[in-house]
Amino acid sequence: MHPKRFLSAFAALILAATARAQSTLDLPHPVDQFAVVHGLKLQYLDWGGRGDVVLFLPGLGASAHHFDSFAPRFTATFHVLGLTRRGQGLSDKPSAGYDTATLAEDINGFLDVMGIQRVNLIAHSIGGMEMTQFAGVHPGRAAKLVHLDAAYGLEGVQLMADAGIPYPPYRSDPERQINTSQSTPDFASVKAPVLSFFVVPDIGYAAQPDSVLCPACSPDVAANVKRFWQLMEDKNYWNMQIDRFRRETKQARVVVLHGTNHMFFLDPNHTDAVVEAIEDFLLER
Repeated sequence: MHPKRFLSAFAALILAATARAQSTLDLPHPVDQFAVVHGLKLQYLDWGGRGDVVLFLPGLGASAHHFDSFAPRFTATFHVLGLTRRGQGLSDKPSAGYDTATLAEDINGFLDVMGIQRVNLIAHSIGGMEMTQFAGVHPGRAAKLVHLDAAYGLEGVQLMADAGIPYPPYRSDPERQINTSQSTPDFASVKAPVLSFFVVPDIGYAAQPDSVLCPACSPDVAANVKRFWQLMEDKNYWNMQIDRFRRETKQARVVVLHGTNHMFFLDPNHTDAVVEAIEDFLLER
């Protein structure tokens, strides 16, 4: 089957969770702004506020608007911005430059353009790859880091391949080039304090019917998705990732969440507690 017809387990769950979260929220829509970074026009948002800068980095396929209902919760104590990586949203979509190192340098270049010397970073999903790379290479600019289910290694990508799911499994041509398998996150290189949220499923996904695992998939794709989740569970994937992160990160604080999904920060049952935990962490001296 052609790769464009595949939809990974991650993608199916993420899209479904996003739709549920956004359907119940009245999302504000700040004005799109643009900064020219390394010759590219990158979309960014400014939700306002005063104080130290907090910069939000979205996951794969999302723009900074993904945080429209979440980021404003921090404007009472911080100046809050969001950056859309190249190839996504309204940012330019060049033919190259989608490796993690280049994307991290886009963050660095954005800070230069905006006149920001030091920043707190909050990243979702694969945004954690770029954030970790940036903090390791530019330690003087990274004040504190927050991973929103974003502190994972490459084992999941390998398990997708083992299950017959190509990676990246879908998206437009520029987004398909954002291939995090090109680099391994070097958590040990990060000198800044780090807060990481991990979402651990409470149910065995491999035992769920195809209508739950991958409702829009053909039978052969659904079989691959089921195989993927079985591999995840057999390898104890989530606890393995948490243990590795704690072991490798110098100043790590970990919050493990249950009963929610990859978009937990948009989950009304968790948002208030997540905001409080992040504020306490960022304001701690």
